[in-house]
Amino acid sequence: MKQTGGYFDSGCSLEVAEPDPNGWQPIATAPKDGTGFLYFQKLPFGQKWIGSAIYHEGKCLHVQWSGEEAEWTTINPTHWKPLPGDPVAA
Repeated sequence: MKQTGGYFDSGCSLEVAEPDPNGWQPIATAPKDGTGFLYFQKLPFGQKWIGSAIYHEGKCLHVQWSGEEAEWTTINPTHWKPLPGDPVAA
């Protein structure tokens, strides 16, 4: 939705993004308090990457485990959404 004129006579415009039906939100709105979330990042050649991440010290980080050691990688996703709940025990 774009609104111009009236109150915005100075030439400014207000763009309001429609909510994503799949629940993805702009990465700028992701939690910055260490809460984990799912992230979406487009890679070269049209590939897509979805993983889990956190913000720590102003950087968006993805963790990859190798045995018992964690390797943190800075990433640049475009969107995020909350992690799903834990599975129900069978």
